Amino acid sequence: LQRARRRAHTTSAQLAAAHTARARTAPPPRHRATTAQRARLARAAPMAEMASEAPGAKEKAEEVHYPLMTLAQQVFRQGTEPTPELEKEIRATIEANDMAPYYEHCCAKFGWPVDEALLSAMRAKNEAELKALGEKKDDAEKNQGDMEVLDALFDAARFHARVGAKDAA
Repeated sequence: LQRARRRAHTTSAQLAAAHTARARTAPPPRHRATTAQRARLARAAPMAEMASEAPGAKEKAEEVHYPLMTLAQQVFRQGTEPTPELEKEIRATIEANDMAPYYEHCCAKFGWPVDEALLSAMRAKNEAELKALGEKKDDAEKNQGDMEVLDALFDAARFHARVGAKDAA
């Protein structure tokens, strides 16, 4: 009650001065984890291990996402600071993934000569894979359910994203 009376008679300037004086002299507060926080942290570690051991976790971790961001970064760097080493890396990635549409795009963008034999070989592989994906979709429509049709459509979209066909993806 006496503190309340004292505070009622002090001005805001006096309170601010007292607060800043205390802030300068007082040591920083120590933050300690409470018992509940320590218990939560102890439970979290085994849960993370369990998640990594879940069925399908390894496959999910090894899954490659398309379009390849490393390739996009290399192409960007080639556009800003062209080097022959970077060009070789880009071409190797394009050839490894049979990216015929993206190869045409990069050749036009950077003024590279188009290797017609390589381009026709990549196109042939792409057409064969696209034909197989179309057959998979047709089979799913005739003999299986909606989820299998959806999976086939996703596979076709992943294929187009992998080869760099923006319009078709």
